[in-house]
Amino acid sequence: MVNAYELSKYVERIFDRYNAIRADFLSEYDAQSDSFIDRPLFPGGFVDDWTLSRLSIHLGMDKQEILNMDELAARRYAEKYPFFGLYNEFLRRWAFSSGFKGEAPTPEEQLLLAIFGEKSGITVEPRYNYSNVKSRLVRKLKEIDAVVPGTYHKNAKIENLHIETEIFFSFPRCPEMIRSFNTMVQRLKELFFKAVNSDLCEEEIHEMNFLASWFHAGDRVMPNTLITYENVCRYREAYKEETYKDFFSYVKIRRFSYSGALFPTKDFIPWRCKEFFDDIDAAQQFCNAFPGENIKAAMREFMMKIMNFYCWFNWSDAAHIEFSPEEESEMRYICDDDYLPVEERAKRPTELYVEKTAKETSDWTEYIDVIKKAISPEKKGGLKPVFFESSADDILNVRRTIRRVWCRN
Repeated sequence: MVNAYELSKYVERIFDRYNAIRADFLSEYDAQSDSFIDRPLFPGGFVDDWTLSRLSIHLGMDKQEILNMDELAARRYAEKYPFFGLYNEFLRRWAFSSGFKGEAPTPEEQLLLAIFGEKSGITVEPRYNYSNVKSRLVRKLKEIDAVVPGTYHKNAKIENLHIETEIFFSFPRCPEMIRSFNTMVQRLKELFFKAVNSDLCEEEIHEMNFLASWFHAGDRVMPNTLITYENVCRYREAYKEETYKDFFSYVKIRRFSYSGALFPTKDFIPWRCKEFFDDIDAAQQFCNAFPGENIKAAMREFMMKIMNFYCWFNWSDAAHIEFSPEEESEMRYICDDDYLPVEERAKRPTELYVEKTAKETSDWTEYIDVIKKAISPEKKGGLKPVFFESSADDILNVRRTIRRVWCRN
């Protein structure tokens, strides 16, 4: 009899090794706190086949391998794709560098620092003095108020202050990490088209399921449908009928998104690395995996946060968020009992960029110039814009969706 606790710990180690998506396995959304909270893998305390089957797809492993807690099988993709180990190192370096100056301590040094503090002899210097940033924010608000009266609220307090910024840090193996990422995307593409036209062997099925799950790679017109082997077989005839040559006309990588401002994707912005553009071909290929998304806009936003602190807050005397009378009436009708009165809503926010000092950006001049070139037009040496073959026409995409529903039935 398999011990559910021991099996859970084994699975958690695999999730940690790959930074696999934990939702619906080891975490769940909590509406009350508006966040993900930990949950047991086997809530009933016993190993059920439904969870085991889903784990098999998500981790790209045979169910028996999971039950046997097979360590070789658990490392299969980490050994094939260096990306996973490098990605973990990327995250470790960024976590340190975003808060502190200098080189990140080794894991052993971090442990000593956590246990002994200053007595360990290991010192770290905070990267920024955020109290000073707040003072600069107030000073700038007053300067603007001299030109635009009302900007500074003299008798009010700054509440719920959030300060965001960006940094460059060194990760010499960044190009290797990106090349491995690109290899994974290419492999998923190969397996997808092969699955559309023929059956895969068991090893290929597991790998396709793993990559589709890890990338959260969904059907282009049915976002919640991952391109796992079973789903591709189910929609095989629809894919054949559409005859697109471009993989991304069928598939969208949803784990990482670079659309919109303020970085919806916090954990993988590889151009934080000083070395990201050392292999420009690999960098371009990485961007090619996100067609239709304005990566250059994301890089411009990154540049703004490299050069400034983005400050977001509420004045204590700010008005609550309120819409036009027509919009309020429509919201009352649509929301009914869930309609939130104006006085119960959040207060209107104030947003402002506070410039960094020359000292705070002095080590990054070279890399700022590299980013500026990357976001320039292609004819001036910038990155090539990326598009996909299929149309964004809503009527066409509805037809594509209907075709898949027919295949499913």
